[in-house]
Amino acid sequence: MAERGFYSFYVGEINLIQKLGGLSWQTINEQDESIRR
Repeated sequence: MAERGFYSFYVGEINLIQKLGGLSWQTINEQDESIRR
């Protein structure tokens, strides 16, 4: 049971990091486009 809980927590952490990474990557691209204009 403990292993399964750790696994689901680990997967949740990866999803959270991917969401945060996607958000920060999106803002970086928007800033880059505004600088180029």
